[in-house]
Amino acid sequence: MNKRGLLFSFITAIAMMMLCPQGAWANWTYSNNWSETITDGTNTIDVKLSGTELTISNNSLTIKELGDVDLTQPITDASDPTTTYTITALDQSAFAGITINSLKLPGTLKTIGVDAFKKCTIVKGSLTIPASVTSIGKGALGGVFVSSFDVKSGNAYFCVSDGIVYDAKKETVYGCPVYKTGSVTLPSTVKYIEDYAFYCSELEIITLPMSLQTIGVGAFQNSGITSMTIPANVSGMGTYVFAECYDLKSITVAANNTSFCSVDGILYTYDMKHLLQCPKDYTSASVTIPEGVEVIEAEAFKEVEALESIVLPSTLKNIYDAAFKGAEDLATITCNATTPPTLSSSSCFDDIADGAVVIVPSASLSAYKAANYWKNMTITSTDLPTVILNDAGFATYSSNCSVDITTDGVEAYFASVDGNNIELERVGTEIPADEGVILYGTPGTTVTFKNPITDYYYFTANVLMPTTRSSTALVSKSSVSGTIWALGPGASFMQYTGSAFIANRAYLVHELNSGAKEMNIVFADDTDGISSIENGKFEIENSAAYNLAGQRVNANAKGIVIKNGQKFFNK
Repeated sequence: MNKRGLLFSFITAIAMMMLCPQGAWANWTYSNNWSETITDGTNTIDVKLSGTELTISNNSLTIKELGDVDLTQPITDASDPTTTYTITALDQSAFAGITINSLKLPGTLKTIGVDAFKKCTIVKGSLTIPASVTSIGKGALGGVFVSSFDVKSGNAYFCVSDGIVYDAKKETVYGCPVYKTGSVTLPSTVKYIEDYAFYCSELEIITLPMSLQTIGVGAFQNSGITSMTIPANVSGMGTYVFAECYDLKSITVAANNTSFCSVDGILYTYDMKHLLQCPKDYTSASVTIPEGVEVIEAEAFKEVEALESIVLPSTLKNIYDAAFKGAEDLATITCNATTPPTLSSSSCFDDIADGAVVIVPSASLSAYKAANYWKNMTITSTDLPTVILNDAGFATYSSNCSVDITTDGVEAYFASVDGNNIELERVGTEIPADEGVILYGTPGTTVTFKNPITDYYYFTANVLMPTTRSSTALVSKSSVSGTIWALGPGASFMQYTGSAFIANRAYLVHELNSGAKEMNIVFADDTDGISSIENGKFEIENSAAYNLAGQRVNANAKGIVIKNGQKFFNK
């Protein structure tokens, strides 16, 4: 480069220095136009001014990212450069959830507010607490994505040990950097763990001291801990302490703790009235909650992936928000409470297994089906009715929950009227709730159904009327007008003269023009070739006859025989 070029470069450099003095872009200016802000030309931050002191406002709602923020630089008034200000406080949630490339806090800062840095990410460097800070609010250092914390020497109120911020006496834990890994043993002086102190921490093992008395809200939420032992002196514990701890397999409580206890790795209050938390990585597929428990707290079983069935006690009164939300394999919920426990919201059982069934006491079925939020679930009964097939192998049946009869040894039929006959149409292997059916099987057999299923559609063409506890079709005999028919001792329905209906049976209300006293059961034509059965009046031809088991019998044998592909009943 020639001399002229060098001179031009030198003049240009001098001009740039005059236009852009060193550190100009790092200085801050305060303005109050539409809102109060400070800006360094790159970053703009909301503030509040009182006298000459500034408080960093809640920026979490308006800012997602900031660059290199150096709040140690001077702050002047935009309209009067001779007026200067100092930052003395960070308001609640000042930098919560914000990603900051780097951050330097001023030596004038006195107060760090509640949740000030909660879930904040500092990309480069550490978060250093100035020596001037005298107060740190709850949750202020919770879940800070930073490599380390530091406290300036000379601070009389706070200190740092092993990367964790404590008060000067090491009695209170304020925060642990998210990126701290491995294990840590807290000092024997610690009495309190502040809200969200270990939120999102990657630590796997945290050993708590015997001196510990209180654990704050969400203290270990979403951390990497795999197990936890609660010391004997812990008497206070906030909500969501172990929420979203996906690697947590068990929670143990010291035997002489009089505030909390653990049963099978699940955390309860000492009096066993409140179930607080089931570990997320719990391995048992089935859980039975002990009698005496009255409350299942919010998110207690949320996203417990192994859970497939649970038995809730008769003492249960309340289930709170999202208690079982996301337990995707939870398919069977047995609730023994006769009064439906109060569900705080629809989220209590959100996102559990498709087709999940709630099994409740039979006498309470109607109450559950009407109860808020329960009524949106599939409700069945714990004690299904038992019936005895008559001497022709028939019985009527109805229940307030659907059942699968595949393994119960009977067939079920809907009915229609054809003249003086009751014509049967095969139901299949599932009987709908609140629907009357005729059962058919081996004479004299006692049938106890064992398989309640998800309620499904009703067969509207069926003329049989149920007498289930939840049915309003037949409340009392006096409420029914017309001729009432009931199953007799054989293969026919007879006029019913009883004074009351029998629960869990089925009746027919129908007028016969002929004035007949009896209606015969007739099987409709179906694919198995069985066509009809009459009550003892038919001709037996000389061809072979078989019983229902397929064994050849005398054609005059009593009961049901099959001849030429048809069923007959011999009295």
